[in-house]
Amino acid sequence: MATTEFNTGILEAGLIPLSMQGEWFTWHNCNTSARSLWKLLDRILVNDRWLARFPTSSYHSLTPRTSDHSPLVLHGDTQQHNGGMFRFDNYLAQSPEFIPNVQNIWHHEVVGISMYAVTRKLKALKPVFRIQRRNKGDLMMNVQLAKGFLDEAQLLVSCDRQMSTSYSWNIVVESFMLKRQNSNKSCCNKELRCSG
Repeated sequence: MATTEFNTGILEAGLIPLSMQGEWFTWHNCNTSARSLWKLLDRILVNDRWLARFPTSSYHSLTPRTSDHSPLVLHGDTQQHNGGMFRFDNYLAQSPEFIPNVQNIWHHEVVGISMYAVTRKLKALKPVFRIQRRNKGDLMMNVQLAKGFLDEAQLLVSCDRQMSTSYSWNIVVESFMLKRQNSNKSCCNKELRCSG
């Protein structure tokens, strides 16, 4: 009686068993005598929406290891993507036409639930942002130019630092030489005074 009600509930819910590979029986009572029982207890049930989205999906029933139930491994096909991700670059917001473009699309009336309206509006914004990105110029070229300017600036700073260090070292050497000369002169003057 309970099995009949369970199967009726499955049918009323519109569920059907997914195609299976591997071991047919998914449960064993682990009895090695003549009273050994094998049953098809474990199944994966799906609805028509699942099959429409994953038409080639199936599952594999493995040999039981530590349990009396067989492990079930679901094999799904790659999910169909309806378009790519929504890409937004922060620099686009700096553009003067950013706010008017977004407002223009956002004020369009879309019939449907709120989330559907949002996704439709985001899809409408994609080509607008793509055009703005193209107008911004070749990003890779701009990055390479900026890197070139940075390398030149670092080279100038490095050369300037070396020149300023060299200049400072020259001042130290000159002041040392002047002090040395002055000390030699004072020694000579002392000797002259002493001898004279």
